[in-house]
Order: sequence, then C-alpha cells, then structure tokens
Amino acid sequence: KPGRSRSLRQGIGYGTDTGGRFSMRYRDMNVFGLGHELQSNLYLSEVLQGLATSYIVPDDRDVNSCHSAHLNMQREDVSSYKTDFVALELAKTGSLKKRMLVTGYLKFQYENYTIGRQDSNARLVMPGMRFSGSFYDSASRPEKGFHFAVEARGTDPLLGSNMGLFQVIAEGGFI
Repeated sequence: KPGRSRSLRQGIGYGTDTGGRFSMRYRDMNVFGLGHELQSNLYLSEVLQGLATSYIVPDDRDVNSCHSAHLNMQREDVSSYKTDFVALELAKTGSLKKRMLVTGYLKFQYENYTIGRQDSNARLVMPGMRFSGSFYDSASRPEKGFHFAVEARGTDPLLGSNMGLFQVIAEGGFI
C-alpha cells in the first residue's frame, strides 16, 4: 500500500533571538492525482514572518527532471533593520548523468528595507545556473562518498534590475 501523499506538521517554541515562534509545513506529493508536488512552509515569530511555497511538475524524461516555481515572502523587523522581501523563481532541472543535475532558473526579487534611518529597495531580475552531483555508495545509508554544487548567477540594469552583480557559489562535502 502506498504511503500518504499529504502531510501537515506544526511547531511552536521560543528562542532568545526570535521570541515566541510558530511554524507549519504542508506537503502534497500528488496534487490533483497528477504526481505534482506542492510544499508550503509558514514561519511566524516576533521578529520574522515568512511563507515559502514550491510547486514542482515532474518531467517525462526521468525521475530527477522537473519544472518548478518557488514563491518566497518574508518580513523581518529587528532593532537595527526592517525588511520586506518577495521572490519568485521559475526553474527547469534536468539530469546530466545518473547522479548529476543541472538547473537553469530565472529569479524575480523585490525588497524594501530600512537600515537606521535610511529607506531603500532592491529589484532584481536574475538568471542563474546550478550544477550538482551526489556520489555516495548508498542513497539510504551512505558510508563513503561526496557531493558538490556550483552555482553562477547575475543581473544587470539591462535586465530590469536596479543594480548589477555576478556571483559564483560552490559547496561540497564528503564522508
């Protein structure tokens, strides 16, 4: 018998940096019986509130390939700054080999913020590419192996952003 396709988890707590906090996570692994996945995470605390939602549509190519949309909204208000943030990312992930993935994406991001007495905003239209691999001896109980990820992203006023930047981010680990 297949497992449940939907789950809901809640949490409540207190932290010295966040004050009282509440979280809720909803996940549906078979939206409308189509095999699509919906994930939504709600986080509420005295200083940080956020909602992150993803919708993933599997590709016919293989189990690791998909199209996805990610929406993230966040508000943070601490003594030194205040920020309101919204981002939408549209992505296409594909398999290169058995254990390697490549993801191309376009991210739209807008942020209003106040630091001290200065108000400002940032508007980004940012294309990017992620390349990752996972090479472990066992998927469920690895004893040796490694993983890596490299991402390059950037933007420019020519793309509709109010600033320019280019970043390369790399990470990895091994057992």
